[in-house]
Amino acid sequence: MNLKKFSRASVPHILEHCERSEADVVRNRSNENIDPSLTHLNYSLIEHPQSMSSLEIFNNRLDEINIHGNAKVFLIGWVVTAPVTLPKAEQPIFFKACFDFLSETYGQKNIVSAFCHRDESQNHLHFFAIPVARDKKGEKLCAKEVITRKHLREMHPKMERFVSNALGHHVDILNGATRFGNKSISELKKQDKYIAKATDFYNAYLQLCIEKEFDPEFEKTKKLIEDKIISEKEHLKSISHTFSNSYGVYEESKNKPLYPDFEM
Repeated sequence: MNLKKFSRASVPHILEHCERSEADVVRNRSNENIDPSLTHLNYSLIEHPQSMSSLEIFNNRLDEINIHGNAKVFLIGWVVTAPVTLPKAEQPIFFKACFDFLSETYGQKNIVSAFCHRDESQNHLHFFAIPVARDKKGEKLCAKEVITRKHLREMHPKMERFVSNALGHHVDILNGATRFGNKSISELKKQDKYIAKATDFYNAYLQLCIEKEFDPEFEKTKKLIEDKIISEKEHLKSISHTFSNSYGVYEESKNKPLYPDFEM
């Protein structure tokens, strides 16, 4: 589960991509793992009124809200991948529950698109909404007020509880512990601690991207931060089956920072 943000200029392209429109097909997706023979299995979780496109819904909603001249983030998008341990028969229920949760979180009126993709290596949901906040003057476009650090920190556990209730059993959206096999209680605690720290760092990075959008000084260090995130993801993969090892990063008594190179 991860979040992305989009400028107004980038919105048409990402919506066309998720809808698998003819315009997107022409672009040649050679760098993506898409199987065109399965594209017909993709489906939308919302019914567009009067056969309107997602882009038309996006533009119409913008006409209804206040937009500050300095606004940079016009659309947010969550990608939620079905856990590998989830039976395929339960995936439609899972994605519908994710959609319901995100709809309640951001408001039905602000939903632009919600597509389930089944033509890639892992089935996943693309959910797009306009970040709308409210003040004395009414509704306004304001990603900074909607996507706060507190909001990012709470999203994963809240969605996990919501989806688990919908399915009638626990679903590991937060950390996917069962993906790594059976673990002892102590090993799971170490794993959870590591993932929680990594998640906090990544969420802080997302918030910083919003706050520092188009800041030349931030752009200089952005690549370094992204490389660090990729490095930690690879590190997590490499040790996911061996949480009984002696990596110092897990030892609370050592107080070793997970990301010593960056002050967020």
